[in-house]
Amino acid sequence: YAEIIALVVHHLLGFRPGVHDLTIRPRLLEGIDKMHQTFTLRGMEVRLTVERAAGKPSATVNGKAVALKDGALTVPYPGKAPPAKKPGKGAKKGSAAKPAKTKTMDIRILV
Repeated sequence: YAEIIALVVHHLLGFRPGVHDLTIRPRLLEGIDKMHQTFTLRGMEVRLTVERAAGKPSATVNGKAVALKDGALTVPYPGKAPPAKKPGKGAKKGSAAKPAKTKTMDIRILV
């Protein structure tokens, strides 16, 4: 099954996480007009929709237009959450900073 997953994620959806950013270079096969997938990446939910465009290819991230370069979208990861603070004087034993909420990134690409 790993080969099928790699085909869909890496080649068709073009989902390629890097060290500092996420690159998406989708390639829809003939007969496939739309694909949707949700990924969890670095504590963030990435909702990706790829659709066949009638016109010029375009992309949006969280509803804002973003330029494609050579058919690919490259998005930097959001800033890192600040490190958890150690309980100071008077803090209850066992208390700690709450983890940051999961961020969501909605990506729509028309190819």
